[in-house]
This record gives sequence, structure tokens and C-alpha cells, in this order.
Amino acid sequence: MEKRRLEYIDAIKGLAIFLMVMGHVLPWSFEDFYAVRDNGPYSASFWWRVIYAFHMPLFFCVSGFLYGKKGNLGFNEGLHVIWKRVRTLLVPFICVGLLFHFTTGGPITKYWFLRTLFIVTFINVCYDFVRTKLRLGTIWDILFYMVSFIVLFIIGRHYKDTLADEIFGLKYFGGFNYLAFCLGIVIRRYDKIKVLIENNATYSLCLAVFIILLFPLSVPKIVTKFLMCFSGIVCVWYLMKYIFTDGAIVHLMRKYGRHSLDIYLAHFFLNISIVEVGAYFVRLASGDTYFSILTGCMLQLIYSVGVSFLICSVCLLVAKIFKSGKIGVLLFGKA
Repeated sequence: MEKRRLEYIDAIKGLAIFLMVMGHVLPWSFEDFYAVRDNGPYSASFWWRVIYAFHMPLFFCVSGFLYGKKGNLGFNEGLHVIWKRVRTLLVPFICVGLLFHFTTGGPITKYWFLRTLFIVTFINVCYDFVRTKLRLGTIWDILFYMVSFIVLFIIGRHYKDTLADEIFGLKYFGGFNYLAFCLGIVIRRYDKIKVLIENNATYSLCLAVFIILLFPLSVPKIVTKFLMCFSGIVCVWYLMKYIFTDGAIVHLMRKYGRHSLDIYLAHFFLNISIVEVGAYFVRLASGDTYFSILTGCMLQLIYSVGVSFLICSVCLLVAKIFKSGKIGVLLFGKA
């Protein structure tokens, strides 16, 4: 078991949470983002499409990697892991979700990530307990991850928009989040897989695949989503471990990563909506020249990055204030 903190994992988490905030800032700048996304110019929602191709599965992959270090689990160890996740995931999900609902009118399910991560962890704790008891090997691990993903994927599709989906968030298992969590476990526990994922050739191939799939192609949607999701995860993993290892921005990402849950919980309350900005982006994206389209894309990137940095910084300040008291246990899962 590794005692030291893995700084590149903090950096990956930091980039993931920053992309999450940025992925919300972009729609906030439009009066009706869904109209822009589905019927507007492609370039007006380009950066949103890039981010949403992989950023949530990236979070689940890192979570799986951090969970994967536990290896063998006895009954008491399993209970300890579950109880810790209750405090750090379910308690904030309920408390912050209710606070968000009563102050903004938004649904408690806005914080679906916490609930889904708890369920995913619970499933794998149960398996690891059985795995430890029966001394199951690698083949059983791979078989379990594949079968459980398929089952959850089917259930998520079948019960989408039902009461069960509302309670357990079943649809979120169909977005490759669970499979990404399992990938993180495999990377942590199997050196050969880790070496393969962190290989330069693998990174180069995944980068090429991701860039190619950014353009509209006659590829089945499910295949495109799968390839972009996992090629994006591999690219970020490689970049943050081997390329971006130092500098002010990297250190900031590590700081964000160490406080990623705080940022996630607080950022929904800091909705910065300037619809005039979004309207301007749409006008540029609707232009008939490459110059106006590229200008719109670059300005949208600069705007969303700047606002996201502002929101993340304010979130850290808010979390620091509230975590200093007992209320921090309820809102952030710990004092």
C-alpha cells in the first residue's frame, strides 16, 4: 500500500473538476443551451461536446484507482469502507442536495455523482469481500467487471425515466461511468494494464482517435461515445503524469484535486449566467467565414476558462469557511 500522495492523481482530479465546472459554465452563458446544442451551430457547443465526451468517466476512473489500492477486504474492512463513503458521499448528497433544492428550487439529484459513486463502490466492496473469501483470481475480476457493467447498462436503459431511475440514478451507469471505475481498479491492481495505459504509443493512438472523432463521421453513436470516453481518459492520464508535471497551473490543478469534492458541492450555487455572452458566441458561430467561427471558439474557451477559475477559487474559500465548524460534517462529509 502506497503511503505517499500521488501528485499526478491530484492533478488529474483537479483537471477533472475544473472541466466539470467549465462544462457547466458553458451552458450557463446561453439563454437556451439545449436549442444551441441540438439545433444551433456545431461550433457554438464544440467545447461542451469535448468536455462531456470523457470528464465524468475520468472522475470515476480516478475514484476506482484510489479504491483499487485496498485489494483484499475482510468483513470489517468492507464495513469501514462503506461507512466512510456514507459520511463522505451520501451525507453531503442529502444535506447539500436539500440545501440546493430549498435555496434554488433545483432537484437534489443535481448531485447524482455522489450517489452513483457510492453505489458503484458498494457493488465493488461486496465483490471484493467475496473475492477475498473465495480467493478468486484475475479471470474472475475481469468477468465480474464485464458482466456487472452489462447488467447495469441494460438496467439503466430499461428503467430510464422511471421511479427507480429517480431514486438510484440508474441512467448514469449507462454512460460508461461504472466501466471507467472498474478500469481505474484494474490500472491500480495490475501492473501490465498500467504499463499499457501509460505507454506513449497508447497515448498517441488515443489522441489520434479522439481528434478524429471530434468531426462528424458515419460511426454508430455508441461506438463514438465509447472510443472518445476512454481515449480521452488515457490522454489526460498520460499528460498529467508525464508531460504536465510542474508549473503554477499544475500546482493549482493539484490543489483543486485535493479539494475536488468541496468544489463539486459548492459550484452549483455560483451560477454565473451572462446570456448576452452566449448570444454573441452564437452570432460568431453562425458566420459564413472560418475566421468568425474560430474567433467564437477561442473567445468561448477564454471566457469559460476564466469564469471557471473564478468559481473554483470562490468554492475553495466558501468550503474553508464552512468546514471550520461542525456544519462542515454535514455539508462536506468531514469537519
